[in-house]
Amino acid sequence: MKRIYHFAMAAVVMFAMVACGNNNVKQNEKTEEQPVAEQETSQPAEAETVQEEPQLPVGPCTLDFEMFSVDLPEGWKVLKQDRHEAKIYPGTGDEFKGSILVQEQPYRQMAEMVKTYQGLQQTKDLGEVSFGTNKFRGFENEMGDFTVMMKANEKDEFVMAEVRSDAYKNEAYKQILSSIKLK
Repeated sequence: MKRIYHFAMAAVVMFAMVACGNNNVKQNEKTEEQPVAEQETSQPAEAETVQEEPQLPVGPCTLDFEMFSVDLPEGWKVLKQDRHEAKIYPGTGDEFKGSILVQEQPYRQMAEMVKTYQGLQQTKDLGEVSFGTNKFRGFENEMGDFTVMMKANEKDEFVMAEVRSDAYKNEAYKQILSSIKLK
């Protein structure tokens, strides 16, 4: 009986050792597989970061909006564009000081905006200014910025361009303002 008991105990110990050994092997296999699984999940994240944002236009090209279109000269870049406006600059120099913001002003009336600009102490009313065949209402502020507005329709909605100081010193702004075409 003692002998059967010893064989039974030995069998239980062997079974336990084999069972534990197999678990360790399975755990080792899982840890070896885990980095592979992590690599697989990290690959799509890397693929997402590789994707580039859509390229914004570079001149020469034409930007179209609901109320108007404007031509960009050679080398000019779009910094930001949405449904109603685009911020452009010559591609060199200070993006802020050398930029021009062209925008349409639906749902706003030009007469009200002119009154607002006339009420600003640091702004000089230039009256009517022309670029090509386009006639604008122009304003210049003491920081050297230039703003023009052109009536777009009978509802007194308008197109507006804000020319920053460095862009105002450069002749290219005249080409851009003369290229604006109302729809």
